[in-house]
Amino acid sequence: MVDTTSNGNVYKISEVENFLLGLPFRYRNLHVQHGGIKSTLDADVYNFGLVLYEMATGTELRAPTTDVIPATVPTPIRSILESILSSSAQKDGMPTLDDLIADIYFTPSSLSTHHVQPVLKLSNKHKQAISVTVSTYETSLASDQKAVEALRRQTKALLRTQTEEKKRRKKAVRGDSLVAKEKSEEPVKASSAAPPAPPPPGAPAPPPPPPPPPPPPPPPPPLR
Repeated sequence: MVDTTSNGNVYKISEVENFLLGLPFRYRNLHVQHGGIKSTLDADVYNFGLVLYEMATGTELRAPTTDVIPATVPTPIRSILESILSSSAQKDGMPTLDDLIADIYFTPSSLSTHHVQPVLKLSNKHKQAISVTVSTYETSLASDQKAVEALRRQTKALLRTQTEEKKRRKKAVRGDSLVAKEKSEEPVKASSAAPPAPPPPGAPAPPPPPPPPPPPPPPPPPLR
């Protein structure tokens, strides 16, 4: 956390948080979804971009990347945010800390004359503990990113399967409709058949139908 009060344009760190103390932090989900963060150095650059975005816009970034920077953001800051938070930066790589320091926006002339280079002295024991923590963080991050990527692939495969199933059902329904339509048209065709043509004038009349056969004789009376 950073103290909001200032003394001669010098801001002081009031708390130390996150992976140094082994605590989860608010940007963890964005780190996992980003995919371009492979080390703590990448995380530092990305976190800086998130904080700068919040300071410049007054809002938090809810997605791991953004290609839309509000027009109210000054051009120098916009350029820095795009180099860190854009989708192309996720794909092609973010700038390093040295790249950011070399940016004209961070030249010494633009910094306060009260700027003091921070010095953090640690014992070998603490350095080793931090090294283990960094390694654990990077391993855990890589594992979580693989799990998220696998879930994305499964989701895409499921959506593709559902889409193909919908197409198959529509095709089956369309085929059933055509069959039903053909069946319904068959009686109409039979009933609409033309009657036999009458005989031409002067032609002999057709012979009458033969008479029905005579009834059989009655049976003889029974003998007594």
